[in-house]
Amino acid sequence: MAYELFHERKISLVFGSLLKKGFSGRAYSALGRFYFFKHIFLSKDGFNTEIYYDVDEIKALKRRILKAALTEGFSGKFDNLDKDVWRKNLLLSRKIFNSEINDNNALSLFKKFIDYFTAGPIITIQLMGIEAILDEESPLSKFLRRKKLSNIPYAKQLLLIPNKKPILFKEREDLLKLAIYLKKKKTKNIRADPEFNKYIKKYYWMNEKLIGKKPVKSTFNRITAYLNKIFNPRLEQFINPTLKNLSYFIKKDLDELSAMLKEHNSFYNTQLVEKKRLIQSLSPNKKIKNLLSALDVFSSRRDTSKYYYIISLISLNKLLYFFSKNYRIPLKSIIHLSYEDILNKNFGKLLN
Repeated sequence: MAYELFHERKISLVFGSLLKKGFSGRAYSALGRFYFFKHIFLSKDGFNTEIYYDVDEIKALKRRILKAALTEGFSGKFDNLDKDVWRKNLLLSRKIFNSEINDNNALSLFKKFIDYFTAGPIITIQLMGIEAILDEESPLSKFLRRKKLSNIPYAKQLLLIPNKKPILFKEREDLLKLAIYLKKKKTKNIRADPEFNKYIKKYYWMNEKLIGKKPVKSTFNRITAYLNKIFNPRLEQFINPTLKNLSYFIKKDLDELSAMLKEHNSFYNTQLVEKKRLIQSLSPNKKIKNLLSALDVFSSRRDTSKYYYIISLISLNKLLYFFSKNYRIPLKSIIHLSYEDILNKNFGKLLN
């Protein structure tokens, strides 16, 4: 049995224990054995954590995903199943965020959160699917080599671009549109403007406490969530950073803002057109088309799932903040408990 380092993350025990439980969840069993058991979380300092997987088990998992992805209709089935898994998480997270947490509901909400959030490898399965399809020995890679492309890595990069605009990309587009709207309207009280509140409702979760600073330039980079801190989520914490970002753009003149928006949209559209031309020139057979369809769904769902994932983390933060206050455990300490410790009120290890 050989283990290999797959990820290095800033992650504390309370979050890590949930991720580990989710790896063996059966949420995707209708499509195949998309779960795994063997993993090691090696924490260096309680935060910086190396995640190791059993090499043979992960290879077998990727083979199963690849076999399923080659079949007709897989991408649509995975898309629907993944949406359903995350829809349950989203509805519960909204309930938690909008509820007053107290002694009567805290533990029951936490138990339900654990069930939904660990239903399967909900944040890992898309990545495994992408890696399986792009593996050097996969049917897609062999197909690309037979076509004698001059730059296969670049071709794969193009094929990874989702047909639907990524969330970070769409958020920047909407922010620029909002800045142009406010600039034209010469709005004095931005917080009271309906368009501003519409934007907040859509993107409030993009908080720097959870995802760090957003990129300034147009990018296909994905969102990375921080798992090494707990905070009490309040609406004000989401509004103020947005006002700060808007003030940066509103200072610019309308021509410059319009040019920025045009350049931003051109960045995505140009890449997408190039991707479509590449696929057309390759004349893929039916099985390769199935793989390309699966690759697009994995890429799109990986992006979208980060949205649901962070919404879930916001509600989890609210619960953990309550437990910290109610059980008189410092925030810097509760993150070093597992979810089982919190459920069972096993706080003795913090006293050692």
